[in-house]
Formats: sequence, C-alpha cells, structure tokens
Amino acid sequence: MLGALALVTGPHPALTAADPVPAEYTRFAELFSMQTKDGYLKAFRQDAPRRAEAAAALKPADGALAKAAKEFDAVALLYASAQKVLDRATFTPEEQRRMQELGRAGFNGDDPKMAEYLAAAVAGLANEARAVQVSTKIIDEALVRHAAAWKAVAPLAKKYAGPKATGAPLKFSFVMSRQAHMSYGLTAVNESGRALNNVTLVVSTAVSASLPAEARTYYVFHREWKAGEAIGLRQALVDAFTKEWVRGISINYTAPRPTPGCLTYSVYADQLSQEAVELDMGLPEPTSPGAILTPRQRNTGHMFRNSNEREGTLHYAFHRHGEPQYDPAKPDLFVAGSVWTGKTGVTAPKGVVRDLNFIVTSRSGAAFKAEVRSGTIVVRTIEGSVANGKIEWKDVPQKGVRSHGPPVAGEINGTRIEGTYSESPTAPARPGRPAKAAEGFVSLEYNPPPEKK
Repeated sequence: MLGALALVTGPHPALTAADPVPAEYTRFAELFSMQTKDGYLKAFRQDAPRRAEAAAALKPADGALAKAAKEFDAVALLYASAQKVLDRATFTPEEQRRMQELGRAGFNGDDPKMAEYLAAAVAGLANEARAVQVSTKIIDEALVRHAAAWKAVAPLAKKYAGPKATGAPLKFSFVMSRQAHMSYGLTAVNESGRALNNVTLVVSTAVSASLPAEARTYYVFHREWKAGEAIGLRQALVDAFTKEWVRGISINYTAPRPTPGCLTYSVYADQLSQEAVELDMGLPEPTSPGAILTPRQRNTGHMFRNSNEREGTLHYAFHRHGEPQYDPAKPDLFVAGSVWTGKTGVTAPKGVVRDLNFIVTSRSGAAFKAEVRSGTIVVRTIEGSVANGKIEWKDVPQKGVRSHGPPVAGEINGTRIEGTYSESPTAPARPGRPAKAAEGFVSLEYNPPPEKK
C-alpha cells in the first residue's frame, strides 16, 4: 500500500484580496506539522502537548481545522508518552557516571567490579530494547492518527494553490552509507528557481519498511522554502531500500536497487502546483562534474572517489516515471562547472567557422546558464534547458550589448552536443536575389577536468 508525505510551507501573491490563504490555516499547519525545526524525534515529541494547546487556542472556524485541533490533543499525548517511555529506560547522568567508574575499576584488573559493570550494562541495554519496542507501538499509533487528521486538512492547501507547473520543480534523493548500508534520510530540494510559500507537498511512498501502512503519510509545514534549499525528511520513508525489519529491529542488508514507481508526489504552493507525479529510483549517481562509477562500485555500493562527495557515501536520486534514468555508460556531464569546446559556423550560405567555448555556470533540473568565453573574457551569457537527450539555448539580453547569436536547438549524447540554428537575413532582398536566412551548426565536446594529483 502506498503512503504519502506532505510538506507545507507559508501568503499567496497570486490570489485576490477576496480569496486569501486563511491565516488560521498557516498558523495551525505550523503547529500541527509532523516535523518542526527540532526535527521529528525527541524534542518534537516532548514539545507536542504545548503545540496542541496552542492549536486549540486558535479556535479555528474551518470545520476540518477545528476537528483536527481536537484530535491533536490525543496525538500529542501519544508522542509525549512514547518519549517518556524511552527517557525512563535511558541511563541517567548519575548512572552513566557510576558505570564509567565501574568500567575504569574493571579495566584496572578488578574482576568483581568488571562483572558488576557488565551486568549493569546488559540490564540497561535490555531495558532500552524493551522501551524501544513499546515506544515504537505508541509512536506508530500517533503517526496513524496524525496522518488521518492531516488528510482532512490538506485539501485547503490545494484550494489556495497557484497555477499548474510543468517540468521538475522538486528533486528527491537520499544518501546512503557505503559501509553500513544505512540511509541518512530522504531529502527534497526546491529546484523551481524561486522561493515557494504556503507549500503543501504530498509524497506517496511504496518503500517504507518500518511505518504502518496507514502512517505512510507525512506532512511538514514551512513558512518559506527558499530556492535551492534542501529539506531533510523522515528516514523511514525510504528505509525499505536499506533495511529489513524483524520484530521492530532493523537489520542491514544489500544496497538499494533500481525501483520504478516508488514515490509519487503532489505539490501545492502559492506560486505553482503539480499533482500525482510518479517517481522512479535508478542507480546511484555522482554529483561532481565528470564523475563515473565503475561496475564494481555500482554493484557493491562503493563510495564515489570525488572531492565533492562525502567519504563513503552513495547518492540516489528519484526521476519522473518513464524518463531516462542515470546511465553509468552515459553519465550526465552537463553540470555546473563543466566546460564544453568546439566549433560553430554558417552552413547556408557558407561562412566562417569559429571556435566556441562555454562553461556551465548553473544547473537546476533542466534549466541551465552558461558563459561563452574567449580565453578568460566572457563574451556573452546563455540560458536554456537540457532534458531527455535534447538541449536548447538562447542569449541572455544584456543592457548595451547586441545579441551575438540566434537560439540553438540540438541533441546531447554523453560527451557531445550537436545543434543547429537559423537566423533572420542580415541583408535586404534585391531584384533577382531574395533574402535568405542564415543556417548554421554548433558542435561541442565535453572537456573533462584535469585529474588531481
């Protein structure tokens, strides 16, 4: 059964004054969020009763909000109770001090003290294990009830959302430890190129091993989601990739494998909206220019050997269902910092062929910007898009600078770009000599960065 994750962030400039986003919704959503600035673990659970009391004090007029506010009392009590169970099973500072003293005595050759130390340690660990199992059941109930209450509230976010967007404004990924096969959690990045407000993101997951089926819906509220900002989400949303669960205990096993249709998201924001975007996960991907994984690295979960990668980690990204995935034989080299050089010239009528050098200065999803350079001098700036083997770009207008080139469209295949363009005639038509548009070509090749010694 698929679950869902929803991220909600803060007014709606596209709405009219007669139809604003209700302030009671944004205030309530911030309190009712399944994740706060404190995360979703100990501090979040301990603070739940205070947030529930503040939500009730809002006395929301909307029926769904009012009903959710009442349910929040019970949900908050479950969160807080689960944390108390864990706290009681944890060694106190005094117990920890005494354990350290026992350990030091035992290490100095006092066998009775060492036996006492080990007995206390084993008993403490056993208590913690039992507490984890009990608290997990309580937390599961809290998550189920929390998600059910949010389901009735979420339509408000859709009601006040902006126009439908195309492309990929959001990017999901997770990083996994190579050695322990342990995930650092799911991350969502705003790649829309602008800040988003009052965002409700709903992500359905088919790859959670630890969450109950009814609790695979996750809602998070933020006042603002800045362009390029990454938001860390609950690790359990993708833990089926990296763990097996036996009676509440996680066991590491093999590295993740490509999985189609594992996530589906809908996003509702002041500035844009998308619904039911299905995502696939492919092979681990490098995030540094020119990085390529060997078959052994892919099969064994080997780390990337690039300076920009965290030592001993793998990066897994999610892509729209059915679109080409990362192919290690044809890595996406068109990334920020990559350099491409080649030729451009007029083919009809024949003209001069010139060198063309540009460096990609930024890449966000399909959108990119680049600079055309002559040596170290920037001749002009380019902006365009690249996706599914297709690439196109045009000059960015600059004050006092005449455009130096027409729009280009073509194909990108690994290390090569082949494109064509057509521009308006530069000379007027004459009797017996009609004006002709100039047609030209662009041929570029990827320049790999020099290897570091």
